[in-house]
Amino acid sequence: VISLGKEGVIATNGKQKIWIRHAFVEMKNATGAGDAFLAGYIHKALAKEDFISCVKCAIASAIINVQSTYTVSEKMFITEIENVLNTVEMEIEELC
Repeated sequence: VISLGKEGVIATNGKQKIWIRHAFVEMKNATGAGDAFLAGYIHKALAKEDFISCVKCAIASAIINVQSTYTVSEKMFITEIENVLNTVEMEIEELC
């Protein structure tokens, strides 16, 4: 996984290579965003979700975290992650 900041994420699982771009979000604090990203990915991976769902959940988790002034967002709950997944536009591009 390579984070491109506001330009999204490039990720591969050895079979798929994807670039996911998301709508702009206001960043208040970047501290903890990488940890939130990893936690979101692992959450979906442990649930045996597909690769793209794992990456999208990771992005949603990071989005929640950067919108908070705290190191760990006070809104870091699965319901809020699902809300972000349903409301923040994410464009997925398959790469060669």
